[in-house]
Amino acid sequence: MKRILAFVSLFLYLGLSPTSAHVLFESGRSAHRIVVSAEASTTEHYAAEELQYWLQQVGGVKLPIVDERKGTQGKRILIGYGNEVKRLVKAERPKADEQGFVYGSVGGDIYIYGGKDIGTLYGVYTFLENEMGCRWYTKSFSYVPRRKRYEFDKLYDKEQPAFLSRDLYYHDSFDAQWTLRNKTHGRKNTLKTDYGTIQVPSEAFWSVHTFNKLCKPDIYFKRHPEYFSLRGNKRTTDQLCLSNKDVLQICIKSIREVMTKYPYFLIYSVTQNDNQNPCQCKNCRQLVKKYGGESGAMLWFVNQVAAAVEKDFPDKYIGTFAYQYTRKAPQGIQPRQNVVIRLCSIECCFTHTISDCRQNVAFLEDLKAWSRIARHLYVWDYVSTFQQYLLPFPNIPVLQRNLQTFRDNKAIGVMEEGSYDVPGGDFAELKAYLLAKLMWNPDADAEAIIDEFIHAYYGKAAPRMKEYLELVNGLVGKETHLNCQTTIYHGRATYTDDFIIKALAILSKAEKDAESEAIRDRVQLQKIVPAYMQCRVMTKAAVKDGNYDLIKKVAAKYKIDRFAEGGSLKDPKAFYEMMDKVKR
Repeated sequence: MKRILAFVSLFLYLGLSPTSAHVLFESGRSAHRIVVSAEASTTEHYAAEELQYWLQQVGGVKLPIVDERKGTQGKRILIGYGNEVKRLVKAERPKADEQGFVYGSVGGDIYIYGGKDIGTLYGVYTFLENEMGCRWYTKSFSYVPRRKRYEFDKLYDKEQPAFLSRDLYYHDSFDAQWTLRNKTHGRKNTLKTDYGTIQVPSEAFWSVHTFNKLCKPDIYFKRHPEYFSLRGNKRTTDQLCLSNKDVLQICIKSIREVMTKYPYFLIYSVTQNDNQNPCQCKNCRQLVKKYGGESGAMLWFVNQVAAAVEKDFPDKYIGTFAYQYTRKAPQGIQPRQNVVIRLCSIECCFTHTISDCRQNVAFLEDLKAWSRIARHLYVWDYVSTFQQYLLPFPNIPVLQRNLQTFRDNKAIGVMEEGSYDVPGGDFAELKAYLLAKLMWNPDADAEAIIDEFIHAYYGKAAPRMKEYLELVNGLVGKETHLNCQTTIYHGRATYTDDFIIKALAILSKAEKDAESEAIRDRVQLQKIVPAYMQCRVMTKAAVKDGNYDLIKKVAAKYKIDRFAEGGSLKDPKAFYEMMDKVKR
């Protein structure tokens, strides 16, 4: 009897009932091992190492990693689909490129598996997020809760991404580890591990604006000007002549070479150059008339390229733009099954949702029209103003609904393009993290994600930063229509002096609330947004208040070498020269 009472007392001491939970770790000790599938890929070996590392950070215990072939006795965390997972869950092996995953438990064993290329790794990160509370907010700031004990009874989670391709263009998203941990795609990069090199999932497309890459003007224009667009009575290299049969064969040959040399992309781009000057020759005009617009002539051409490569590249796609003059869906022609339409929202208002703004009616109609005829639709969306990165862009409240709209219209991929080529900008770190979560699951709790990020990232300054975010969001009225080319000058009705003064006051208080230099730096990275606005329209006050000096200091610290994507506002040298004259 005493032994039974002692046994019960032990369970009560550990916080368990005799029939319920299993303990993964407690007080720096664990009976579990990480068991890697005998057929594990390089990525799955890395997944095991990542699990080992982060569990050690959380619980202070380093679980050993063993190969499934060297024994599977004892309590285990099974990584990858192997014989033991097959025996435990009796599930079919996922395809290698499957991005979805499953994790769960059987008794005291935990299993995590998905596609061996990337799905299993995504499963490990989601397990660490859901069960341990780990977060990877930026490439330089992670949150790891310290836990004395973790117990579980019955674990189960099965997930698939809403979008096959989740391309995120923010500065942090080009870091390989941040990209993997937040389950996004980005620029082509690699991660070297002890087991080999991991090819980080990249933007699904090979390149953009590719006509002059596939049929190069420096090779062909002098001898064959007829390969290029006719404008008036003159041939130019603006675009290609789509009705020319030789051009078609050249593009087929070129794209084959690209697909052979770079086999890791999913979609290969046959797209118009970045101007609005399509060919005006008689034959091209006939195609436009026959198929109901410029997009019809483009699709007629691209379908032939796709047909030519389909047999040799059955798992790949040819992508083309629905962009500016090709945005409207054609008539009497449909994309082939191996063609992806890359629809661009560049003309939209981004301070209201695409589904509820009168300025977005035409785009929404085009989205729906393409959705009806395209088996594979991809949306290139814009989430920043590219003319002035250091400008509040009050679009956080619309991000979730827009992604839901894209998903509901059968988009297989989304690219969210922000201030990608420099750190900082209007809540850039928050937007990148939020978008990563919503591209995986557009129905996630966006408000909870925002609140969690702000409180973790800004510490004791979080209440002021939330106040500032609400001030920014409050810029949007019914008739506030901002696009991705907005500047403070033509947005003065929105970006008032009163807003600038209030914003600077709130962020100055946030600076004082910051409990560490790191958090003060984060606040100041945000403060240079209204400081830059003040420099542009309240120049003397910006010098007097010290906000111009703040911009110089923060820009130097974070290596911010441009204030816009292009144009005269890009060059900070002219800005500094202007402000230095005022300062003198």
